[in-house]
Amino acid sequence: MTAVQERKDEPLTFEKVWEMFQETDRLIKENAESIKETRESIKATDRQIQETGRQMKETDKRVGELSNRFGDMVESMVVPNLVARFSELGYVFEDTCPNKEIRDRTHNIHTEVDAYLENEA
Repeated sequence: MTAVQERKDEPLTFEKVWEMFQETDRLIKENAESIKETRESIKATDRQIQETGRQMKETDKRVGELSNRFGDMVESMVVPNLVARFSELGYVFEDTCPNKEIRDRTHNIHTEVDAYLENEA
């Protein structure tokens, strides 16, 4: 409790008013410092959020590159022998196509299949 609050019941004097102004000035300075610290904290948080966003974009890019490399590896190792392996198991395919694009314009779907094998039987 401040000295001003302790003497509420006493009549106002110049000294009391002056003390209240000084107390108010002190509180304003404390609040100004607190506001400054909050602004600096917000700026630091904003920088961290931006850095996190940049790192996430970089991670997404790298995951995409890894996925493409894995797909390329599968295409080069599996697809060339796929028909021969299925033939050994007694499956015959009438139509084969690497990198077959499939489109459904009604539902706006577009995809690519690495190895398309078709058997009408």
